[in-house]
Amino acid sequence: MTLIQEGRQFSFERLEVWQIALDVLVQIDEIVRAIPPPYGELAEQLRDASLSVVANIAEGVGKDGRDQLRFFRIARGSTMSQRR
Repeated sequence: MTLIQEGRQFSFERLEVWQIALDVLVQIDEIVRAIPPPYGELAEQLRDASLSVVANIAEGVGKDGRDQLRFFRIARGSTMSQRR
């Protein structure tokens, strides 16, 4: 899956890490569709976290310095499990 603008890829689309994150997002979306309603909140959290990774990598590419690192750290944080 690529985002095409006038026949060109955006720069973040060339990053292997973004491509992998997008593949994971698609796979998670397919999996959470099968999760029964009592676990709907968990399904939404999984989907939101995987979307956050993809979006923050893409946004981080457009930043520089500390801002870029902050977005990449947010993306990494979205991959971490939360224990309560």
